[in-house]
Amino acid sequence: MLADHQLLVATLKVRLAKRQRQHSILPLNLEELKEDKAVQFAAEVTNRFSALEAAQNEVTPEDLWKGTKTVLLKVARETIGSVKSQKKKKWISDETYAAIREKRESKGKHKNRYKELKARGTEKAQSG
Repeated sequence: MLADHQLLVATLKVRLAKRQRQHSILPLNLEELKEDKAVQFAAEVTNRFSALEAAQNEVTPEDLWKGTKTVLLKVARETIGSVKSQKKKKWISDETYAAIREKRESKGKHKNRYKELKARGTEKAQSG
């Protein structure tokens, strides 16, 4: 039985598009709502919605949602602001890096010292 397939050899060049980085949106500072800014925020939202309501006749649900969302976010950014980004602290301390370095250096040279350091690391890991 003969097949009518023919072998094909090809060379392809593929160019992948670079992904555009999206700007991160800072989260709202909700702690501000616990203070007197909550009343100011509610009043501002009510004013904006009454103006938005007067301007609209027949609107699709999508347009209504977009308007609502933009009003809420705009008023929230103006009234309560956003959370400042905080620098993350290092997860491994300099003391831990020094212990790791000491353990590595003693691995081939001083077997007893290496065993002590290994045991101490295991104890700390189990207790913490």
